[in-house]
Amino acid sequence: NKNPPDIDMAIYLANEYPFEVYCQANAFNPTLKEAGDVDAIVVILRFPSGCIVSIDNHRNAVYGYDQRAEVHTDVGMYSVENLGFTATQIANSKGFTTDNPPDFLARYKDAYIDETKHFISLLKGKTKTPRSPIRDYVVTAKIAETARESL
Repeated sequence: NKNPPDIDMAIYLANEYPFEVYCQANAFNPTLKEAGDVDAIVVILRFPSGCIVSIDNHRNAVYGYDQRAEVHTDVGMYSVENLGFTATQIANSKGFTTDNPPDFLARYKDAYIDETKHFISLLKGKTKTPRSPIRDYVVTAKIAETARESL
């Protein structure tokens, strides 16, 4: 249930739809296991261009909300790191410390506000075209369901 936004981002970064989906998961938390849910999941997506995406999700990140992306190419590696509340980083004998946002809502607050305004604009007829085509939502939902079925 936490993978669709990451699947959507992978499709956006790859600029194509995957043709293969594979998933592995486990429930370390006994309550989740009993409910038939998982708290650790890895989804692998393969794309026609040869791009391979791995999505790792874990419900228990005690250090805060962690979302990063790396793209490895024949000319180098590009990375997007976590956004903190500040750009402050502390380096000392214990290592490097930054201030990751504590949760999903803190990190994406501005994006949710922007999307809500866009949705209202669509409802009022001020904006005619949604930012994302409906096909993207359908494909992402199918990929997430295929990943779940592969468990």
